Amino acid sequence: MKGTPQTALLTGGTSGIGKAVAKKLAKTGVKLYLSYRDPDKAQAFIDELKALSGNEHIYGLECDLGSLSSVADMANQFLAREEPLDLLINNAGILGQKNRTVSKDGYEMTLAVNYLSTYLLTIKLLPAIRRGAPAKIINVISLFYQSITHEDFPKVIKDFNATEKYDPYRQYALSKLAIFYLTIELSKKLKSELISVNALHPGMVFTRMSKNMSFFSRLRLKLFRTGDWSSPEQAAEKYLHLCSLPQADNVTGRLFSDNHLCEPTPIALNQAYSKTMLDLSHDLVRDYL
Repeated sequence: MKGTPQTALLTGGTSGIGKAVAKKLAKTGVKLYLSYRDPDKAQAFIDELKALSGNEHIYGLECDLGSLSSVADMANQFLAREEPLDLLINNAGILGQKNRTVSKDGYEMTLAVNYLSTYLLTIKLLPAIRRGAPAKIINVISLFYQSITHEDFPKVIKDFNATEKYDPYRQYALSKLAIFYLTIELSKKLKSELISVNALHPGMVFTRMSKNMSFFSRLRLKLFRTGDWSSPEQAAEKYLHLCSLPQADNVTGRLFSDNHLCEPTPIALNQAYSKTMLDLSHDLVRDYL
């Protein structure tokens, strides 16, 4: 990349880890766009960021990640500016919805917010990312994706909307596995265009989301995650490390954990499963592309 990114877009940047990442990015002087749902909360945070960093080039883009039309609208707003985008961080996500809820489009909420919004936003923004090349796309996942086995996948994908059986952690794992499939596929398509696409597992982080989890839920995640619990500020350093990797290293389609390359499990590299998931994804969002 060009040292530090010139223009960045960060989803989920007004709370949790994203908030800590936004603070660190703002201090680099990058022109920073943050997606938000609550206008008052977002404006207060943007004002705080400007005061802390001295960076006046921080903007908000309103978006409900549980609505495909809202995601498409946000992407279109950015594209209308005709700006290059050399860093996209798909960070937003939810976990542990006790009861099954659906998005405005009728899809299970965890899958809709974590994955379908990421898929749609990334594909829509590709013209801007191409203008920003050399550029980077960073997709935040979780090693908890490993909880889905080869035996599970056919059943999980058949009931991707969780109408037959709802398990919040299964849906979370599926959403993160799907994001990794997207990461690998885009890395292949964009490598020759000097656009790297990598996945990041930030570790176990104390956020409002984790505080609401039961002891047994934390233990369940611990079985599939590496490293000790960390603060959002510590986790944010891992984002910045990946942002700063020289583009010349040509590292793309990879998974990072604790600032190191991490080998994906076989299910994450299964091309047949990946094609099934990505074909389904395209069908679900095609009306908004």
